[in-house]
Amino acid sequence: MIKIKLSKGIYFFPDRHQIIINGIENKLEKKQSDLLLFFINNENVIFSKLDILNNVWGTVVSEHVVSQAIFNLRKIFKESDVKSPIITISKKGYTYDSSFFDVVNRKKTTVFLWSNYSNIYVIILILFIFSMLNISFIERYKYETCQIVSCSELIYLDFNSSKESEYGILRLLKWHFSASNYVHFSSTKLAKELSNKKLMINFDNNEIKYIDNDNKDSSFVFKYGGYLNKHDFINLMVKLEESILIKYRHEEINEIYLGLPNNQESFELFLSTIGSELIFSNINISKLNLAHGIEDKNQYIISYRYLLRLFNLYYEYEGSKDLTLEISKINKDFLRHMKHVDLNVYNVVVYEAFAAYYLSINKPYKSLEFLERIKFRENTFIGFFINAKVHDVLSKKSIAKSYYLKLSHSISESDFEIMSKSFPQSDLGVTNEIEK
Repeated sequence: MIKIKLSKGIYFFPDRHQIIINGIENKLEKKQSDLLLFFINNENVIFSKLDILNNVWGTVVSEHVVSQAIFNLRKIFKESDVKSPIITISKKGYTYDSSFFDVVNRKKTTVFLWSNYSNIYVIILILFIFSMLNISFIERYKYETCQIVSCSELIYLDFNSSKESEYGILRLLKWHFSASNYVHFSSTKLAKELSNKKLMINFDNNEIKYIDNDNKDSSFVFKYGGYLNKHDFINLMVKLEESILIKYRHEEINEIYLGLPNNQESFELFLSTIGSELIFSNINISKLNLAHGIEDKNQYIISYRYLLRLFNLYYEYEGSKDLTLEISKINKDFLRHMKHVDLNVYNVVVYEAFAAYYLSINKPYKSLEFLERIKFRENTFIGFFINAKVHDVLSKKSIAKSYYLKLSHSISESDFEIMSKSFPQSDLGVTNEIEK
């Protein structure tokens, strides 16, 4: 059962088509539930009625059903005295903004000073006024900056690291929270000044601290043994989701990350591939080949190895007549290894790999079938790109564009450039806009 915490006292159960607001259960129709889940997973993205029809209904029906479903969802929130997070954008469509749940009551304290004309009180008053002006300047600076940078979704990251595998952990954290949850980790001085949340990772002392100055109950200290293994990492992700996100789905974390390599050596090899500066390099493919030698039936290694090789080929053989032949070779190798994998326990990364496979042989609708199986669930950063690419190929440009833009802020420029050269049967269309 999936439970999504939307805000304090508001819980959504998509499997049961139910939303609980302040203890009161509200039953939803299936399409209302699907629509709400679609909005939650695409927060702050503007969708037209036609976009919503294609993604939620998927059948030829009147756009009126979208208006009616949104009206009914808003009515549920209104009857519970909760402001609806589904916002109408004039002449464009609708978007979902969870910040409408947040109601902050700040108490103002007025300080009265009584002066008896003695010098000491005059000095105190002057110092007080000066300090208030200074605080006011700082607060105004923070306020104005936070209008541009969403400070509530910014976390200062303080860490010490010397290994590529440790940088791999950091990248997994950033991708998980950034691409699908709009939370950004940053180690810049500006982030340190603006954010009231801090994640401190000391790989030397095997200790991770999360501090939330706005909500002390969310702070925690996480300690692990001599090295961070797969289960430590999953437990850390669960704790971070509970502390950072308004909504959390532990089932997704388990589905995505339980497929990671079990053997510590292969786990370290995998982490070092995504922790290096160029993810799609031949060196990283060699590392995954070694990991495959250790765990040759691991779905995550097989799928990720295939994906890295595929994007690498598109980049290295760009414009070459040999590209089709090389892709055909690794496609056969991928299918051969997948024959030894239990088809009943596919994880998200496997579906993404199959989606890439069918896109590479110019079958975008077949690719979409595999993406539909993980619809409304979090993708890896590569899966996020494939999703965008499929929508691009199928001429759903507005959805594709929003995915590309979000992804471009989550990965390095070099990695995004390599991915942009993939599947050349489709014109990327928004690369130039992102570069500008």
